[in-house]
Amino acid sequence: MVAMVGSHNNHSIAGGFVTSQRACFSSDGKWLLLCNGSRVQTFSASSGVPHITLSAHTLPVTCVLNHPKSSRQVYTSSLDATLRLWDLRDGSLVRTLQAPAPVDSFVILPGGGGIHAVLCCHHENRSARLYVYNLASGRLVGKLGKLSSTSRLAMSKDGGYVAAFDRQSLFVWQTSNLFNKGGSSSSGALRDAEPLRLYHTKPFTCVALDPKENKVAAGDATGRILIWHDLKSAFKTQMEESKDEKTSSDVVMSEANTKSGKDGKPQKVDCTTVQWHANAVSDLGFTDDGTFLLSGGAEAVLVLWKLDDGTRQYLPRLGAPFKSISLCPSDSSVIGVALSNNVVHVINTASMTIRASVHGLQPARLCDAIGGLKSVDQKNDPSEKVQVLQPENVLEIHPETGHAVVAVSGAALQFYDVLHDKHVMELQVSARNFVSVGHGTQRVAECSVVAAAFSSNGDALATLDARPIQFGLANSRSTSEYCLKFWDESTQRAEGGATAGTSGGQVDGSGMAPYEANTTVDAPHKGEVTALAYHPTRHAVVTTSSDGEFKIWARKAPKPGARPQWRCASVGFYQAQSLTAAAFAPDGSLLAIGSRSAVTLWDPQGNAHLATLVLPKPQGEAAAPADDQAAEQEAATAGDSGDVAWLGFVPD
Repeated sequence: MVAMVGSHNNHSIAGGFVTSQRACFSSDGKWLLLCNGSRVQTFSASSGVPHITLSAHTLPVTCVLNHPKSSRQVYTSSLDATLRLWDLRDGSLVRTLQAPAPVDSFVILPGGGGIHAVLCCHHENRSARLYVYNLASGRLVGKLGKLSSTSRLAMSKDGGYVAAFDRQSLFVWQTSNLFNKGGSSSSGALRDAEPLRLYHTKPFTCVALDPKENKVAAGDATGRILIWHDLKSAFKTQMEESKDEKTSSDVVMSEANTKSGKDGKPQKVDCTTVQWHANAVSDLGFTDDGTFLLSGGAEAVLVLWKLDDGTRQYLPRLGAPFKSISLCPSDSSVIGVALSNNVVHVINTASMTIRASVHGLQPARLCDAIGGLKSVDQKNDPSEKVQVLQPENVLEIHPETGHAVVAVSGAALQFYDVLHDKHVMELQVSARNFVSVGHGTQRVAECSVVAAAFSSNGDALATLDARPIQFGLANSRSTSEYCLKFWDESTQRAEGGATAGTSGGQVDGSGMAPYEANTTVDAPHKGEVTALAYHPTRHAVVTTSSDGEFKIWARKAPKPGARPQWRCASVGFYQAQSLTAAAFAPDGSLLAIGSRSAVTLWDPQGNAHLATLVLPKPQGEAAAPADDQAAEQEAATAGDSGDVAWLGFVPD
């Protein structure tokens, strides 16, 4: 996910995860700020175009918040135990504050000029501490409590309430009760504030507070959303009951010590439970007027709950499970949605459309359970293992633009400009929708791009996608279903801004057109497809397979007025051995095919066998003499099982 570009002494970093933390809109709504490792990158909220980068932290940035009194400044927190104030006009660092410990999240209390903040900091044994911190003096005011693990803090719009969760417990503080008289000033002392404690039978996963400061909503690990009402009355009742009770200044937030009220029972608050999500709720957010509640989870669907009647609206097929939801302070209809595929969408909830998107360097797949095994047993011989192509290993360089091309989740190829650290295009190789499953349900096998190769000038592309066979076919010699596709550069050139081609690929301002499908070959081989290579001087492609065959595919000369189509031009094999690798010579005059015991050289034009390079035995036995001429031209690397895992010709 991270690429290093340049020399050892002068390099830049590209890629990284832009969705690891919650996104933040600038106060005026023009910019979207995303945490990316130890950096904060800013993008246009209307177009997704990169702007400036905030770089000074030495460890990952965990949170970005707007300065409550200055629209041009933002605060950031980091695991390097610092808080930093930045000027968004030029990205300059204004001030650095030392936190008591690595900060996981924080909120700024707008009362008193935004002087105070509540920090959730890492502590020993993976536990967490909640502190009240004075941003003006850079000093710790006091300890608010402790949790068994870090929690993403939530605050109401006007700062009247702050909430955190710990396992099955939810805690809400009324900020007006945090300080003694005069506490709004820089010298204010922290009061022994008792939070409102709310409980559930399942672990909480997220929390949000109503902007009208009368509701709190929390999602749990099973997909339920709990909404507690009338917080003001609940706090009033709690204060009356606790007048004569002595409270501790170190409130321990654990289930064994979360009793409130005179009778030692939890505070009773009216609660409503709703459910649509089949999996854990990833994040929640109230709209600015408190009319709607936004939720997202593993289903890749944005859900808008109308709170007065319980009706729902949906924005489906967003591509990947949710990670967080961010609200725009200047426009209540605009939100930011961060997804697990390293994409952030800016969404207009009034029209339920995506206004802009920011793409990071995307992962090859969303989880380890998706895709085939790295080494599988052949059906006909369990003792014989075959190396299977993996989407993580797909990395090509576009011949003309120099863009990195990688396989990403969703059976797609991403074109990424590493030098400028920006997404260029995404080509949808196999049409699909993200499918989520509920608890205890078998995961659906996802199709992945496992190989890709360009023509010498980039005007054509060959791809191979695979979908694991979950229910094995009796006569199948492969663990996956393969599809070989040939693509031509689209005749529709991108002009001015983002456009979409017939293939589903998108271009954002780079001028490079997407590709459109020319020919599709289902099941190109009977066994596992192990290699794909494009001829350097003409439109021909070779594929190899564990079934012992290699095939050369050529583009047939078109008839007048027709498009050229691809066909299988020839088939070859060597002693019925499983074939594992393939490569063309730089001038295209030779084709090298790797197998278990040898590398064979072929004439790709006539498919004639020219020479054999015998490999040493894996057990260390002496190998037969090798062809000297072939040894000079050929470089081979053997895998752990003795197979030729990669082939490449040494240039003259």
